[in-house]
Amino acid sequence: MSDAHTIEPTIIQTRRWPWVAAALLIGGAIGAAAMWWSTEADDTDDAAAAETIVATTIVEAEMRDFLSFEEWDATLQSGPTASVTSSARGTVTRTASVGDRIAAGSIVAEIDGAPVVALYGSVPQFRELEVNSEDGADIRQLEENLVAMGFDPDGTVTVDDNYTVNTGLMVERWETELELDEPDTVVDAGQVAFISGPSEVSAHATVGSQVVPGQVLLSAITLTESGYVRLPDDEAELDAGATTTPIVLDEYDGDEAGRPTHVWSVEQGSIVLAIDVDRIDEFPVGLTVDVELPDGEVVDAEITEVGEVARRVATGQGQETVTVVDVTVQPLAELDSAFTTGPVVVRVADESILDATVVPARALLALAEGGHAVEIEGRGLVAVEIGAFEDGWVEITNGAVAVGEQLVVPS
Repeated sequence: MSDAHTIEPTIIQTRRWPWVAAALLIGGAIGAAAMWWSTEADDTDDAAAAETIVATTIVEAEMRDFLSFEEWDATLQSGPTASVTSSARGTVTRTASVGDRIAAGSIVAEIDGAPVVALYGSVPQFRELEVNSEDGADIRQLEENLVAMGFDPDGTVTVDDNYTVNTGLMVERWETELELDEPDTVVDAGQVAFISGPSEVSAHATVGSQVVPGQVLLSAITLTESGYVRLPDDEAELDAGATTTPIVLDEYDGDEAGRPTHVWSVEQGSIVLAIDVDRIDEFPVGLTVDVELPDGEVVDAEITEVGEVARRVATGQGQETVTVVDVTVQPLAELDSAFTTGPVVVRVADESILDATVVPARALLALAEGGHAVEIEGRGLVAVEIGAFEDGWVEITNGAVAVGEQLVVPS
């Protein structure tokens, strides 16, 4: 292709032919309307004709390189996700709402009216905990959390795998603050849900549903620490509506004039794409793709990981399933989109059409005998065959239009 015709490649979306058909029908209707109104104008005065003739403009045919691609449905995830599971059997009587922030000490649900409290740790609660419990990592997690939350004011608890009398007394102080009907020194099965860190609820079980141990109560997105905020000393004054604006810091500077607290935010996530195992070789790590976000923004992205575990998924057609592998796609820049989760479309380059002669889609006229034509300045209607399209431009494949020729199109 000569320098005079070098134009940036245009993306073709091969799945939008229904749109083109509609555009052609509309274009044909406009063309037919123009011819009808022109005929009527011969029988009316000049003023009436001026009101009824469809306005047109001149646009040149161009040469472009088209790049076709395939589209794949995928899911945008925000940060690492985790499931909060139940360790008790019963009826869900309350849950946190989607978007709620949860941290150590947060009540995330109620089962049969009993609260389920989030604490930090990697080992799920799988048993009742009390003085006679065998040593274990779940005990250490419990003690770490309750000590950090201030329920061992006298420092009597040694944080280890052993549930002591002092551990039980600390538990009783904690349950008293939770306003349980009968605070005691025992942590009942199902009373605690261990999570990896501060999180944001993304889904939850339905209130009124039945759960059993191991069943998911909540799905949550793990938050990342993005800095500190220094609040005024007088918390009561702040709660009363003080106008003092919190100061956000990259790191706490040790100034004791304010009360520091962590600032947590949703981490920019990745995009997960399920690919048929038969085509996984077409998606190598490092492949650049386009991603259309839920709000329509299109961003550049790159495949960063190809899963090693295959799984079966339903195709939506009867009982048929296919075997897929998850592919991780990461945006190349921080997302400006307001959406942090949701469905997205991943566009993967397929093949190129070089030096294509293209005309505006609105220039196409539907012929009564079938097919399409365009009106060329000085030549009249010319029958054309069409190929790929995108961004309102259509490829002309039969050589009937030359680059630079002027076409009459509705303005």
